[in-house]
Amino acid sequence: MKKVATVVGCLMLLPCTDLMAECRAWTEQTENQQISRIELDAQNVFDPAIEAENRSFHKLTNKLRNHTDDLVILRELLFKVGDKLDLRTLAETERILRSRAYIKDAQVYPSQ
Repeated sequence: MKKVATVVGCLMLLPCTDLMAECRAWTEQTENQQISRIELDAQNVFDPAIEAENRSFHKLTNKLRNHTDDLVILRELLFKVGDKLDLRTLAETERILRSRAYIKDAQVYPSQ
């Protein structure tokens, strides 16, 4: 089964014990898997579904923000289509993306 590496604009933090168990489970599930597709999902700076982020200032910011070109994001990735799926590489890519001033947040994960 081929996996898709998806890059989205959010980050989910789990308690350490849950994270370790989840990492072990993912490692077993993704062993010998190959990346078949890379999807980018750019998000707004502010989430209009959150009441505190749905004021006119937030709406204006979302409308006026600079949209990062997909090629800029793709060149930061440490993997490409056809590479063996490696969770450490995905985690390092996530760290690199979050370190960029023009990206608010990032999450890189395998999906089907």
